[in-house]
Amino acid sequence: MFKILASPRNIVMTWKGIAYCRDGESIKPMNQSKMDEIRGQAPTPDWSAEIILDATLDDLDEVAIAKARKMFKKVHNRIPVEEVNKWTDEEFLSKCE
Repeated sequence: MFKILASPRNIVMTWKGIAYCRDGESIKPMNQSKMDEIRGQAPTPDWSAEIILDATLDDLDEVAIAKARKMFKKVHNRIPVEEVNKWTDEEFLSKCE
């Protein structure tokens, strides 16, 4: 026995090129109308792309900011590490947009 997770909204998942669906206790190839129905579903909203109007720096995870700062230093190696280390969290987030 193994568990098959539900597919993401509006995406038809296939195995070896065939989309399957349940028919009672059985599994059968999915018909075109069912695939069209799935593709027509509204996608799940991306909550991470939403703007939270009353958010402040206190709402951000310090560990996540530290990791972002570490990765920033790797990518932007033309900026001296000492300079990046001097930036406040607000300055850092502003500079990396």
